[in-house]
Amino acid sequence: MLESVRFAGQCVELWHWQLAPGVTYEAEPDPPGSQEMLYIISGELVLTLDGLLRPLVTGTSIAFASDQPYRFHNPGPFMLRFSKNVLLAAE
Repeated sequence: MLESVRFAGQCVELWHWQLAPGVTYEAEPDPPGSQEMLYIISGELVLTLDGLLRPLVTGTSIAFASDQPYRFHNPGPFMLRFSKNVLLAAE
């Protein structure tokens, strides 16, 4: 995590992530109403959300509700680098 700011009972986080080739990260749901935004800096990311695979490549982004289980996977042969902004709803 690079930065975190709290205001009005919510928290915004800025992350820089890296996943090695073949690595998968299983995420736990955030509090109800939470959101995430991803921007792929380099590499490939497969986001699994609602049972659907959503492939993302360098230069693409996505926003989604993070109050559900989701998964990040690096299917490529190179290091995956991406930024992640999280808006955590008040619990």
